[in-house]
Amino acid sequence: MKINIRNADIKDAHSIALVHVTSWAQAYDGLLPKPFIESYNIERRQKLWSNTLSDNLASVLVAEMGNEIVGFLSYREPRGEQSNNSIELNSLYVAPSLFSRGVGSDLFDYFEKRMLNSSYTQIVLWALDTNKIALNFYRKHGFCETGLQGKERLDGTILNDLQMVKSIKA
Repeated sequence: MKINIRNADIKDAHSIALVHVTSWAQAYDGLLPKPFIESYNIERRQKLWSNTLSDNLASVLVAEMGNEIVGFLSYREPRGEQSNNSIELNSLYVAPSLFSRGVGSDLFDYFEKRMLNSSYTQIVLWALDTNKIALNFYRKHGFCETGLQGKERLDGTILNDLQMVKSIKA
């Protein structure tokens, strides 16, 4: 399985949206209210990724097999009170047919190598506390929980996000 990783372009918005919607629906099935999951459709996600890419709201990497985008990762400088030396990993999604096949690790490893040559000293992210697959993935890649949590109410359900951090070693 040959994976090519490159910077995303505006023309990739539809393919990124397709991976995002299908992966998101499978990853959060049973963890989030079904109507909320179903509200994340291709049209909404394509608009989000078109805006993100055209307005440079985040940097986006895509993983390709042949000419098909099978995963993506997005990152940006953190909002709020994070250190200037931090970079925030916003999204990492892989086509469901390729779950547990190394595509997510390939994307993360590529991103981490890129960050080694930057001024950032740590990577931060937020993950849903009940998303054991994501938490285990990030732990496997050296992330630790900081103890900070974010809470939000969604259709009567309280969601808890955990902040995780990883030092970047040069």
